[in-house]
Amino acid sequence: MHNLDIRKAIESSNFKYWQVANKLKMTDGNFSRLLRNELDEHEKNKILKAIEELMEERKEWNKKKSYIQKKM
Repeated sequence: MHNLDIRKAIESSNFKYWQVANKLKMTDGNFSRLLRNELDEHEKNKILKAIEELMEERKEWNKKKSYIQKKM
């Protein structure tokens, strides 16, 4: 299987492939096809950066959610 490092990063972060694809502004079908062949380091870094950004967004959302729940 190609791009195991990317696949493991997505699965360990508990995101779905479509969420990463959406962050990269592509359809989930195109993202799936992209992963069929081994990517160069530039493309891999772009995807891994998108995963990191999603993780930061999730962290911020959880902070806001926690704050709102405390106010109630």
